Amino acid sequence: MDWADSFRKLGVRTNADTPADTKNAVKLGAEGIGLCRTEHMFFDPERIHNLRRMIVSDTVEAREEALSKLLPYQKGDFKAMYKALEGRPMTVRYLDPPLHEFTPKTEEEMADLAKDMGITVDEVKKKCDELHEFNPMMGHRGCRLAVTYPELAKMQTRAVMEAAIEVQEEEGYEIEAVQNKGYCLKDVPDVLGESEIKSRLHTRWAGQTLYYYDEIDSTNTQIKRLAEEDAPHGPLAVADYQSIGEGRRGRAWDSPHGSAIYMSILFRPEIRPDRASMLTLVIGLSVTQAIRSNLGLQAQIKWPNDVVLNGKKLVGILTEMSAQMNYIEYLVTGIGINANLREFPEELEDKATSLQKEIGHKVNRSALIAECMEKIEENYEIFVKTQDLSGLMAAYQEALVNQDQQVRVLEPGHEYTGVARGINAMGELLVEKEDGTITEVYAGEVSVRGLYGYV
Repeated sequence: MDWADSFRKLGVRTNADTPADTKNAVKLGAEGIGLCRTEHMFFDPERIHNLRRMIVSDTVEAREEALSKLLPYQKGDFKAMYKALEGRPMTVRYLDPPLHEFTPKTEEEMADLAKDMGITVDEVKKKCDELHEFNPMMGHRGCRLAVTYPELAKMQTRAVMEAAIEVQEEEGYEIEAVQNKGYCLKDVPDVLGESEIKSRLHTRWAGQTLYYYDEIDSTNTQIKRLAEEDAPHGPLAVADYQSIGEGRRGRAWDSPHGSAIYMSILFRPEIRPDRASMLTLVIGLSVTQAIRSNLGLQAQIKWPNDVVLNGKKLVGILTEMSAQMNYIEYLVTGIGINANLREFPEELEDKATSLQKEIGHKVNRSALIAECMEKIEENYEIFVKTQDLSGLMAAYQEALVNQDQQVRVLEPGHEYTGVARGINAMGELLVEKEDGTITEVYAGEVSVRGLYGYV
């Protein structure tokens, strides 16, 4: 099914009219509710009684009074359905069938209604007979019912909107009532979840198959598991917290729940294995561009793939490969972003920063993830087409914090200093030594003056 999902354009939605049906539909994979027929919400004995009071009433005031007793039920149903949908879409159809379908049918039901309303049984029968439609298609189907009884549509609209507002408030959205204008969204919280991310994605393949976890050992490990199960190109794993995440050289990468972005994406590129290392530069550039466009922060790249801001590390990227002699089976790239961390251990205080610390408020992680996927998809396709970084060199070097800066190159058993002069099409760092010669740095650890404590 993952293979089919990578190609399909159509979504599958369900018909559901109750919170229980909605939960079951989502559990079975429905991507939303195609039709919620609200008439099915009124057949509970207590609800149908008040609806019948509305139907039989002769004045607007009496109908509104009966509908006011139905409003809490309607709103409660919609709230529960919205929560079960977790952001998935729902199409609501207001009360549609002719009213005679809801009128009392037995003598006992008519007598109970008459007693409650203080009228005679004959008056109830007369009203039921008046509402009976021999050809409903020529009567009150569709919007025509709301034309005759606008107070009914008004109640249902209020239920739909108030339920949405209350659910949003309960999830942390700050909503303000504005007199004579309606409601205003004052603040968008950092809400991380599958539906929240998907609602912001506009990619063709990057992240379109999404796996979200409140907690996981490692998103890289999970994507590798999926890769071994023949998952296609492009699925994304996102976690609110990972327990054993690590960066380059096995270094730990840890942060509290709700504070960082942990995500890994699977690639199946048609490139030679010796070109795979360039992907980390592509991803580093993509994340840098995403932070710039989404937040307006002037993030930069420390070669090859660290993203830094104001001289401190902001993002770590780790790419792992499974390959044979002549071809790549898959590549997995893990991305860790210090999003909403407020504090760092003393030993990292001068070396690391977070988006929240730099911008002064929490950032929306879902929005940034979606932006990252768009930039990754765009740059990856350029990279695969050229089989090198020639199409991305200009953008990469513009963002390179090392550009024309003194660097120290640490290689096994060897160390030297020079000035970084950008990269070549293979992603190698060009370092000009003191004697004017240019060295191509393919591997090793590069330190930059002023970064990570190197002075």
